[in-house]
Amino acid sequence: MRATKKQIVDGVAAYILEQIVPKMGRNTNQKFILTVAAKMAQTQDALINKLFDSPWVCAMLPPDDRGLYDVGPLMDQIEAAVKENVGLPLTLPAIPIIAPEGGTLTLYPEDIANIRDKIGGESHD
Repeated sequence: MRATKKQIVDGVAAYILEQIVPKMGRNTNQKFILTVAAKMAQTQDALINKLFDSPWVCAMLPPDDRGLYDVGPLMDQIEAAVKENVGLPLTLPAIPIIAPEGGTLTLYPEDIANIRDKIGGESHD
């Protein structure tokens, strides 16, 4: 599954805004921060370019000669880890003053499928 930077960012941001933010309960500060971050990611090309130019992302998602990123293998590994652990809990750190209570977000196989669908992209031929 190959996708552009924009497709990847828009897909992950859509998942965050549609699936994570509504489930965050009463912590309006964390909801606010996550919403702003997701929306900035969708509109700030310089921010996205910095992220995709980072050594970690370059190693995990090298672009092909058309500038597309093969997200399939990475998503396969995430999905395998989620299935192996019957859900993958991710710790959301506390942010002093703004969001003093941290939290945990658990991803399940259906979440990974949802993110894949939101990214879209083209299949391998």
